[in-house]
Amino acid sequence: MNVRLAAQILSNSVATGFKYYRERENTKESFEDTEGTEEMVSLINNAFDVMNGQCYKYSIRRSTWRKDRLV
Repeated sequence: MNVRLAAQILSNSVATGFKYYRERENTKESFEDTEGTEEMVSLINNAFDVMNGQCYKYSIRRSTWRKDRLV
């Protein structure tokens, strides 16, 4: 798998999709235990965003890791 495809699969849209389908009545059962997967996909998406950024100001540091992880 190349990075472009991985970035698409591990994107904020996919994380939002997990939440959306988990909350719908007709798909609730199929997506009932996806909270952890949603969190992991969101975390990887945020890491991709930081690594692709051009601004040092928004980089991940020890002091900001816990706060950034919760976003």
